[in-house]
Amino acid sequence: MSNGEKGSVLLLAIWVLALLGFVAASLSFRQSMTLKLAEYPWDELRMREIARTAVCVGAVAWRKQTGASLDLKDQTTADGSFTLHAEDESARVNLNKASPQSLEQLWGSHAGVVADLLRRRTARSFRSVEELLLVNGMTWDILKDIRDNITLYTSGAVNINTASAEVLTALGLDAGVVAKIIALRNGPDGFFMQVGEILPKLKDRFFLSDRETDSLSGILKENRLTTRSEACRFRILVRLKDGSARRYSVVTPTAGSSDHPLLWREVL
Repeated sequence: MSNGEKGSVLLLAIWVLALLGFVAASLSFRQSMTLKLAEYPWDELRMREIARTAVCVGAVAWRKQTGASLDLKDQTTADGSFTLHAEDESARVNLNKASPQSLEQLWGSHAGVVADLLRRRTARSFRSVEELLLVNGMTWDILKDIRDNITLYTSGAVNINTASAEVLTALGLDAGVVAKIIALRNGPDGFFMQVGEILPKLKDRFFLSDRETDSLSGILKENRLTTRSEACRFRILVRLKDGSARRYSVVTPTAGSSDHPLLWREVL
């Protein structure tokens, strides 16, 4: 074999080795990406399963307690752990059912947005709180100030045992009545068992003026107060054993199964 032929064979061998190296590198990269893609949904599924477990555990614990909120910290599971904070959804004003006066009171200095809110609500009920950003004059800052006091997931009646002073005032209750409701809740009498005992229990504990009595009686006649929780909101932090984490916001009905949430949202 001549030197020229030997050179051609050597060059061909180098090209073949280079080609094989490129193919091997491509296969290795593809396999690595396949493994990563396969691993991602598996982590996602494990996180969602832990979140479902958290909702089930939280729902059982919520039905056993009588407070306005519930906290479960660092609860371990086979794949990781979760921390849960639960709140009564019935402590909020229903955005789709509240009166114009309640909305104006709740929005306070930003009550100017209520007119367009009502116009949009008349055309179609709100399906998410974030839709409020479509309302003229609404901003993220205003929404952040108000969002913990509004809901879409109740019949409209507010739980007198868990509602904040701001929400009770928004219903139209006299400020004096609101103060006495909060004082009774914080005292040894605890909470109201039935709607029918609200007025008598307050009168038994405090002096109510005619104005305060009329204020509360009017709200009760309109069935705008309840003593029960219709739905519960869970704020859940899920952690896998590798340290990856995700947050969820879930609303479930208090009665019945927690397998059919009214809201399931991954919080970014």
